[in-house]
Amino acid sequence: MTFRQIFRVAALLGFALAMATAAADPISIGFRVTPMSGPLAGTTSTGSFTYDTSIVPVGGGTVAATGLLSDLVFTFNGIAFDETTVNTGSLTFDPTGQLVFALFGTNCGAGFCNLTPGTNDFLAAPAFSFPGLFAYTTPATQMIFSGEAFLFARLPLPEPSTLPLLVIGLAAAGVVLRRRAHRTSR
Repeated sequence: MTFRQIFRVAALLGFALAMATAAADPISIGFRVTPMSGPLAGTTSTGSFTYDTSIVPVGGGTVAATGLLSDLVFTFNGIAFDETTVNTGSLTFDPTGQLVFALFGTNCGAGFCNLTPGTNDFLAAPAFSFPGLFAYTTPATQMIFSGEAFLFARLPLPEPSTLPLLVIGLAAAGVVLRRRAHRTSR
């Protein structure tokens, strides 16, 4: 196989990988909740989650479905939650595709979340431009308590196509160096 053929194959693989990973980029979002009533009033907790841009409706709108979040990290009332213990009700996007509102919690289905008094349940409905709702229950009480929730940051994530392109570039450079070394040894 000639260098030109190797270079073409490497370029095609790099282009294919770049196109495959550029189709849907993960976006990571930070959020903050502050209960205003109940035994945890005034205790602020923060967390983050990731969603994939492939779910964003063209022109904005709401996606009401479960399983929209990944990499969820949140600790509340001494309990660590992740995407296996928390589900989405919905995500709402503005016309530019930016997330503006989320609904998620421990007992959610497509488009809704519920709380069961006497359990460790919570629901969060954070927003970027206005205070959203946070509500929770604890095993020690049969009441539902309320608070505020905010989306506060779009966290940067590495470009997904960077690593494969770097590997292909290094492989191509190695082929060139090897070929030059082979020519000089003749």
